[in-house]
Amino acid sequence: MEAFLSQFVGDAVLIRVRILSDGELDQNALRRLGDRLSEAFPKSRIILNDQAIHPPSDCLNRSRGQYNSTLILQFLHSSFKKGDDERILAVESADLYAGNLNFVFGEADPSTGIAVVSIHRLKQVLRGSAQSRTVLQPPSQGISP
Repeated sequence: MEAFLSQFVGDAVLIRVRILSDGELDQNALRRLGDRLSEAFPKSRIILNDQAIHPPSDCLNRSRGQYNSTLILQFLHSSFKKGDDERILAVESADLYAGNLNFVFGEADPSTGIAVVSIHRLKQVLRGSAQSRTVLQPPSQGISP
């Protein structure tokens, strides 16, 4: 994600973070994500939008039980107007795939300045572990040995 956003960073950029689907990302995790983006891009302005939006049903491949990340990018591009200095980062809690890949953590379109990332596989790996509380937290706030 940082590589995607960094190619656009000049003096400043506006990064809009949106929640997709059921909004499983809680307010604290969303705030931590905003803080991390602010640290990574100190000249940028980060706007967090916690109002969940739902990709259209044609983005869902029912037989796979996954959303097509490329179709989500197209949906976001057609749904939101943005300036040349704006980027949209959509956070999805559902599982994503692209093309013939079994899954993807996310996909970005540099030509439109839009990216989607999924926390689904992260939750799956960390579910039930004490470490699950530290996702999106800086390492210094993680679990001490």
